[in-house]
Amino acid sequence: MFLKKVHAGVLNLILVISIVITFLITSLILLFYYQNKILQKNNLERKVLINTFSGIEYALGTYEDIKFDDTLYLNLLKDDDTTVIVKKNWGLWDIISVTGQRNIYKYTKNALIGNILSEEEKKTGLYIVGNNSDDFIGVSGDFSLKGNYYTPKQGLKAITIEGELIKNAQYANGSRFQSATKLPFVESFIVERLRYIKDQKIKNTENMLLNDSINNSFGDKTKLINLSSNISLSNIMQGNIVLYNTSDIIISKNARLNDIIVVGKNVRIEEGFKGRLQIFAIDSLIIEKNVVLEYPSTLNSLDGEKSCIKMKEGSALEGVILMYPLSIERKKNRILSIDEKVKIHGYIYADAQVEIKGHLTGSLFCTSVFLKTGSSFFENVLKDVHIDVTNISPYFLVPNILNKKSKKEVLQWLY
Repeated sequence: MFLKKVHAGVLNLILVISIVITFLITSLILLFYYQNKILQKNNLERKVLINTFSGIEYALGTYEDIKFDDTLYLNLLKDDDTTVIVKKNWGLWDIISVTGQRNIYKYTKNALIGNILSEEEKKTGLYIVGNNSDDFIGVSGDFSLKGNYYTPKQGLKAITIEGELIKNAQYANGSRFQSATKLPFVESFIVERLRYIKDQKIKNTENMLLNDSINNSFGDKTKLINLSSNISLSNIMQGNIVLYNTSDIIISKNARLNDIIVVGKNVRIEEGFKGRLQIFAIDSLIIEKNVVLEYPSTLNSLDGEKSCIKMKEGSALEGVILMYPLSIERKKNRILSIDEKVKIHGYIYADAQVEIKGHLTGSLFCTSVFLKTGSSFFENVLKDVHIDVTNISPYFLVPNILNKKSKKEVLQWLY
């Protein structure tokens, strides 16, 4: 038998090929391993996301069964998943916080919650309390109403104000009903919430100083800023922040305020401001000309010696105005004044005397209306105002003011 001599170069080539093949096989094994790990991770993350949004749907479907500030632990997917739900209030609105968790993976979503308008609310444009069987509401000038309306027994009547007649022959398009001697009752927990805000009893807060720029997530504790002297705000403030001032607050047109709560004795917003916030004023709340308050802003009057909300010419609001007396002795001195060329897309509930002009796409519930001209004062009169509930956005949601059992929806995803 003859042994063939193999060249050293061939052995080296075989060795190199063996190393390459080993490297390729190892790489493929590692690739499959890490791909499998990534797939497992993605699958877990997907399940956590499904778990979280299932928690949101569960909370919306069982809303009245979930207590405020309680922590609810659930197993919705019947796996090793956990869903944690917390319901809390944020001014007039509610917040649902849901965390989905599986193993080390966790995902949290915070949502602002509002009520879907009932069929009756979608149709009702005007509700004015009727205290006297002989009362009627006089309408004049450029007045129009689209939607059902509740008025004193004698209804709406066209009248002449300082020589001016009604401009629209068919000024009311909707069904008329006789109103009660009182407004529909505000839910008791909303009244209690207003008291908490006035008395600075908001829960789960953390004190901090006022800085030029503050951004606080709704997943963190509420930042509470307490002040006790007159201040002009030109700060950048966004998110889970409550600013209290026992004195007066001026909000500068240069301020950038979004999603925060402002509470003050007297609050005034300078001409040209644009933002999205909830304001609670003990005495007066003045919205200067050409201010834009985006959805879902709210304007609220707390009990002061003379509570007043005034929106001046050219200002705009998408949201809610609420004026409700926290005590009987404060009930009389409450005035809501809305100037001409004001545009409101939303909902007004005012247990107060109301003077309204401009355009309201939505609903007005109030105790009484009046008109003040340069020389005269008229009770039970509406002039130069357009009210149209038929064009309110189908996506417009309201707080739990009158009907806490209404179906709930996500109004805004928070950060």
